[in-house]
Amino acid sequence: GVQGPPANPPHRLRVPHAPTILLMNSRYDPATPYQWALNLHRQAPANTALVTYEGAGHGVYTRSACTRAFADDYLLTRAVPRPGSSCPAV
Repeated sequence: GVQGPPANPPHRLRVPHAPTILLMNSRYDPATPYQWALNLHRQAPANTALVTYEGAGHGVYTRSACTRAFADDYLLTRAVPRPGSSCPAV
């Protein structure tokens, strides 16, 4: 049958006072679409940094030395990736 609107529609993201949040997503992720990461980043550009893995798969930390370097630098030194950061598919 036809379903109505969701009972709990998401609200616009509000992150007024937070450190930069690292977002990492595969461009071709079958479980969490890349568009979701873009949408989060567009809603909170001052509080998020997006790193795109230009390949497929779910979970990007172990995809390449490039993705590990972005995550490790962020977690260990608080280094925030530049806008438009990405890692090539391997």
